[in-house]
Amino acid sequence: MNYSKCLLKTGMLFLLLILCSNSMMFSQDDTQKKSQIVNILFTDDVLGDINRTDARAVIELGISGMLNEIASNIQEIRPDIVSTTQEIIQRAKKEDIHVVGLFSLDFFKYQSELNFEPFYALQESKTLGTEFVVLVRTNSKINSLADLKSKKILTINEREEEIARKWLFVKMKKEGIKNPSEIISPFVKVPKASKRILSVFLKKADACIVTKLEFESMCELNPQIEKQIKILDSSPAYITQVYCLNLSLILEKPSNARSVVAELNKTSKADQMLKLFKAKTLVAITLENLSSMKKLYTDYNLLSEEK
Repeated sequence: MNYSKCLLKTGMLFLLLILCSNSMMFSQDDTQKKSQIVNILFTDDVLGDINRTDARAVIELGISGMLNEIASNIQEIRPDIVSTTQEIIQRAKKEDIHVVGLFSLDFFKYQSELNFEPFYALQESKTLGTEFVVLVRTNSKINSLADLKSKKILTINEREEEIARKWLFVKMKKEGIKNPSEIISPFVKVPKASKRILSVFLKKADACIVTKLEFESMCELNPQIEKQIKILDSSPAYITQVYCLNLSLILEKPSNARSVVAELNKTSKADQMLKLFKAKTLVAITLENLSSMKKLYTDYNLLSEEK
C-alpha cells in the first residue's frame, strides 16, 4: 500500500467536505457581496511520488461528487501544486490563499512569513503523529546509537527522512556522540519499509529506520521478525504534514471549524472515504499538537551550529 498516496487523496476529499460544511462559512459580508473562490496550495514534497495530474484529478473528482453539498457562496475551488513553501509565501502576497498543505518542518521554518494556522492532519493510527524507530538484530553487538558508526544503515526515501535524520542528529548530540553527521551521512535510502526490515532480518544490513507502525505491521505478518529484530531507539511522535487555514481570510473562529472536523469523523461519508483510501482518522489540531516538531526544529538549529 502506498500510504502517502492514500493520505493525500483522503486529505483532499476531507478538505472539500470541510469547506462545504455549513458550519464553516466565510464572513457573512463576503457571502452577500460575491461568491467565494477558494484557493488551495500543496507543496510538492507533500505529494511525494504521486503523479501530479492524478493529484489534481482527485480534487476535481471530489468536487464533482459533492456539487450538491457545496455552500452557495463557494463559486469555485482552485487547487494548485507548488515546488516550495517560498512559492506559497510569494503567491499569498499577490492573491488570497485559503488553505495550504505543507511539510511540518517548513511550517516552522517560515512561520513568521505565513499567516496560516494548523488546522488538521490525517493519521494512519490512533496515535497522533508518526514515531520513527531504529531497528537492529537482537543478537547484534549494536547496543547504542554510537555503535552505528561504520555500519550499513537503510533509511526512508521520502521527505520524512529529513525528520528522522534531524531526530537522530539531536539525540546523538545530546548523548555526547561527536560528529553525528559521520554516522548519519552514509545512510542508504531504500523506498520500501518491508525491504529495509527484511534486509536487517536477513543480515544484509546492520540497521534500518522505519515508522513504528511499519515495524508492528511486519511483526504481525511474520512473528519471527519480532523475535530477531529489536528497537534500538525510538523518536517522539511527529506530525509530519500539516494542513493550515489562512486566518485573515477564514473569519469564523478556528474552534468552530475544528468542531466540523470532529463531526465529519462520525459521518458515514467520512467512514466510507477512510475505508476507501485506507486511512484511519482525520484529526483537528492546533499549534500545541506540533510541539514535538517545533522542539526538533529548534534543537537541531541550535545543536547544528555548535562546533
